[in-house]
Amino acid sequence: MRVLVCGASGLIGAALVGRLLERGHRPVLLQRRPAPVPVGCEAVAGDFARVASPADCLPWLEGVDAVVNAVGIFRESAGASFAQIHQHAPACLFEACAQAGVRRVVQVSALGAAPDAVTEYWRSKGRAEQVLQARGLDWRIVRPSLVLADDGRSSRQFAALASLPLLPDLAGCRPVQPVLLADVVDALLELIENDAPPQRCVDAVGPQALGLGEYLALLRRNMGLPKARVIRVSALSQNWTAAIGQYLPGCLLGPESLAMLRQGCAADVAGLRALLRREPGACRWNQPDAVRLNAQLRWLLPIMRLALASVWLGTAAVSLWGWPREASYQLLGATGVPAAVQPLVFYGAVALDTVFGVASVVYPRRGLWLAQGSLVLGYSAIIALRLPEFLLHPFGPLLKNLPVLALCLLLAVLGRTNSQSH
Repeated sequence: MRVLVCGASGLIGAALVGRLLERGHRPVLLQRRPAPVPVGCEAVAGDFARVASPADCLPWLEGVDAVVNAVGIFRESAGASFAQIHQHAPACLFEACAQAGVRRVVQVSALGAAPDAVTEYWRSKGRAEQVLQARGLDWRIVRPSLVLADDGRSSRQFAALASLPLLPDLAGCRPVQPVLLADVVDALLELIENDAPPQRCVDAVGPQALGLGEYLALLRRNMGLPKARVIRVSALSQNWTAAIGQYLPGCLLGPESLAMLRQGCAADVAGLRALLRREPGACRWNQPDAVRLNAQLRWLLPIMRLALASVWLGTAAVSLWGWPREASYQLLGATGVPAAVQPLVFYGAVALDTVFGVASVVYPRRGLWLAQGSLVLGYSAIIALRLPEFLLHPFGPLLKNLPVLALCLLLAVLGRTNSQSH
């Protein structure tokens, strides 16, 4: 079958493409911008954010036997609203399928989707379901719960929470029923290939409903981490955290996601069991060691950046207000700086320290860490040559630059890699 996969670059869509290829199908990938295509796939250009009418979708459907819509956003942006991405564009696609004679359409929705749900995310998904069911197509709908996958964005954020020294438990949140990515993909394959599936609308949930604290504890055990103390997070603290989180890049916690956690995400597993003809898998990581490292780096790297920022900003503050100015000029003179330019060098160094400190928080980049390490190395070399007494100082002011250099190197190497999951 030639299967148009909308959302092929997402977690579910990408996994589905791989399985379609394994089963001998020919996936057609809808791409917003040109990108390499796996062997055995085709690509068509299209963007849900730009769909205005069914005519925009008709070119995607030439020679297509089935359509899977796995496009979704978790948070709105200036160019992508829930109404456009989850409702209007899918409605145009479904109408185009009817016009082109492509009858089999599989919609990846969300557990909890309904026109009267508590969040616009769920409401927009629910309205798309209504439109699809009214089109007279051979429609099928999968409603995944929380999808657990090693490289899933939400899974990585939950893993980071689970790896903290103190395990948060959000008061008032209802049970969730996580489902493995492999089970969701198997369900989609069954709905694509089977002319008469046991049911056309399936709640894709795992075998066990868990409180949020229980879920985090399970993820923690699966990462091989010891049991941690649980702290209860009040509803007020949750509200404040969500209000801040909605403005943080890459953070999935916001008022809407908090409302969904409080609503819960659980359902009867019987439908998925019947579709798969087996029991859905229990929550587990495929590569627990890699997941654990990534999870811990998600909160350790910000701590490292804050530590470096504190060093630079603290140095600037002490230089300006804590250490006698004449003593600073004497040190500069001892390193060979002429008296005429000592004030300029002093204030320039303070300014550079301040810039480095602020940038460590707001603009963490590989080049920044390399620049900081180079400056520390340069300072250390000058002091060692011109003020050798500091090499033998009992407080070890120069030796303490070694862990700072190591930290700069660590951030330069790991910071960029880990930022992809942020």
